[in-house]
Formats: sequence, structure tokens, C-alpha cells
Amino acid sequence: MKADILIHGGTVIDPARGIHEQRDVAIRHGKFLEIPMGEPVEAGQILPAQDHIVTPGLIDLHTHINYLGSANGLPGDTFCLPNGVTAVADAGSIGVSNYRALLHQTDAWMVKTRFFINVSAGGQIMSKHFPEPLDPSKWEDELFQKAFEDGRGRILGLKVRTSKKVVGELGLKPLKAAIELARRFSMPLVVHPTDPPVPMGELAELLDPGSILCHIFQGVGMTCIENGHLSEGLLQARERGVIYDVAHGRLNFSFPVARTALNLGLEPDTISTDASQANWNKTPMVSLPVVMGKFLVMGMSLDRVIEKVTCNPARILGQAGKWGTMAPGTCADAAIIKIQNRPVIYQDCFGNEQPGEQVLSVRATILDGKLVYRAAEMM
Repeated sequence: MKADILIHGGTVIDPARGIHEQRDVAIRHGKFLEIPMGEPVEAGQILPAQDHIVTPGLIDLHTHINYLGSANGLPGDTFCLPNGVTAVADAGSIGVSNYRALLHQTDAWMVKTRFFINVSAGGQIMSKHFPEPLDPSKWEDELFQKAFEDGRGRILGLKVRTSKKVVGELGLKPLKAAIELARRFSMPLVVHPTDPPVPMGELAELLDPGSILCHIFQGVGMTCIENGHLSEGLLQARERGVIYDVAHGRLNFSFPVARTALNLGLEPDTISTDASQANWNKTPMVSLPVVMGKFLVMGMSLDRVIEKVTCNPARILGQAGKWGTMAPGTCADAAIIKIQNRPVIYQDCFGNEQPGEQVLSVRATILDGKLVYRAAEMM
């Protein structure tokens, strides 16, 4: 059989299909191919992947990519492609006043993009100088309706921040209004809980199934751990279908909180970066592979880590079976990753350190069947 690209000799990890084995991966016309057993493959380009893992293209569920419209916005392709990321969601950088600019901007990017728009009209432009106004009396349903129509298939939901310094005297009023707004449009809601005005379990109890509570292992104020135990409200919300996302960020990840929660049985549904200009390529966040490495060092299995950056976020973004898998016939998005065995010190957002012995190093990224990044080590 003929292929455009053959990834040869790697260990394929595709949690969506329960695959973890050494096998070749063939790509033609932007799609993954089924290789019949024993059939030779004639490929225009062969990528040697012995001693590497081959995964579906990584999906970063929580970023800030309003590069031309926000002080903290990242250039999507530059941030994503060298890190194996082929699809990305922006979490609240834009609002009803400026979403068109980001939709237009990302039309020219290679990486696949989706968006959760902020309930605040301007989104998160430059939080220190222009904190988002959250008075629900200013919200206009017709503007949200227009945004969802203009961004059909790309604008997937809403975002609200509930930190004390953001909501001030409004307390839970913006969150409760955002929940009602999301219900009116049958859209999921992303909720930022760092330093919340009430316990995180109480926040989670308010959320509808399909809502995303990000920064699940944040360490400021009230956290997911209450008196040494998991919040009962968080456990009950998970049973109802509330989604828990890491969204590491600059201030939103604590090793002590994460280790305790994992030991008590609370795993995140997704692992993401909350990447922005403030933390891109900077310690402690650096990149999605670095955040993934932090969960490996805390004892999570490699397959579980890959699941949380491939098929799980694909499902949340409405792309189950299309993204986050290497099933034959699906869009050929893939990452070739070397697991380097060497000493490393991982850090959280508060200076806590966790020594490890493994680093995930992306050596190649394939997007829609095209080799869009290749490290020198893959020559």
C-alpha cells in the first residue's frame, strides 16, 4: 500500500481505542490508514520512531490565544506545534465585544481552535489593568446569541472567573447568573475558582453536568481539600458529570494539593496548561508536555496522562472519535514523543519542588497529515 508518511517502529498509545503497542502508523491524504497485517507500505516520507511513543495530536483544553487582541495572548501555532499540540481551546480571552477578531485571526492558523467566551463583554484583556466587569445587569442575551451564531461550531460555551479579587462584593452573583445564562443557551460553562468566595465543593454543587471546573488543584484560599479530605461537594458534582480540568497556569497549580487529591482518588478529567504570555516557556508551567510530566512523577500512568490530553478533551469539545485518536479515516494529527530518562526537578506555582526521572520531549508533530514540526533529533 502507498502512504504519504509512515511513522515506523514507535510505541503507539491511543487510549480512545485501548491501544498501547509497537506498530507502524500510515498517513495518506490527511487521514490515518489501516495497515493490513503483513502488507508492505511504500511511503513518500518515513519517520523513524523506535524508542519513541506515538500519540494522537495533543489537545490543550485551556489556553489564552488572543495574540493580537490581548496583552497575555499567545501566537497559537508557535506555542502549540513544537509541543505536539494540534488542537487548542481559548478559555475566556474574548467576550461578546471582540470575538470576531479572534475568529478571524485564527482562520489563518494551522492548529485547530475552539473558544469559550467570557461573560464579561471584553474578556480577559489585561487583568491587572482592566479587570473584567462582572455585573450581570450589563449582560445582553442578544449579543451572546449573535456570538454563538457567528461562531457556530467554534464558540462552544461560556467562561466566568469567581476569584475573590475578581468578583469583589458581587460574591456568587456572577457565577449564578452565568449558570442561568449557560442554561438559556444550552452551553457548557467554564468556571475559574482560584481563591473562591466559598468552598470549592459549594461552587461545584451549583454547576450543571458538562460544566468545567478548571484549576482543580489550585492552592490559594479554599481548595479541593477540606480538613485533609476531599470535598464531598466535589465528589457529588463529579458523579453528576461536572468536569475537572488542571489548567496549570502561573498561579493555579499546587503539588501538595494535587498529590493529596490524587492519593484520595480525585483524578482530573483533563490536563491543560492555562498558557499565556505570562507563563509560556517559563518555569513552572513551560508547556503541555512539562505539565504532563508532573502527573507522571506523581504516579499517574502514562496511558492515563495521554488520555487526559487526547480523547478526553476531544469529547468535551464535541469531537469524540474525530480528534484525539488515530483511528483509520480520522484526521491525521499525531505527536512523536521521546521519554527521556534523566533527573529533573518539576515545580508548582508556589515554589514546591518534585524530583523526577522522566521528561517528555516532542520530536515531531503531524497536523492534518502534514509534518509541521520536526526536531533535529528526528533527522
